Amino acid sequence: MTAWTRSSYGTTTEFAPNWRERAACLAYEPELWFPISEEGDTRRYVMQRAEAKAICAGCPVRRPCLAEALAFEAKASKAHRHGIFGGYTGSERATLAGKARKR
Repeated sequence: MTAWTRSSYGTTTEFAPNWRERAACLAYEPELWFPISEEGDTRRYVMQRAEAKAICAGCPVRRPCLAEALAFEAKASKAHRHGIFGGYTGSERATLAGKARKR
């Protein structure tokens, strides 16, 4: 079994390739992780985002999820930075990535 290695926050972390099988999000509809603000319905967006982040907070594989999102987004355009992964929104992940680059 090969491990996926990602340098994250100055440390090296190894994740088993099947980490996704233990993700808390599997028990929910995928749309929850991609909240869209309907025109004038920001309250719904905020509530959906909070629900997704709360589920992520208790997820046993939050770190590899976040690491994978950051690795993907490092190679992708800003347009691909959306959804909630590892408990962070796209803009929050952009901030994390920027801080990591400055180190």
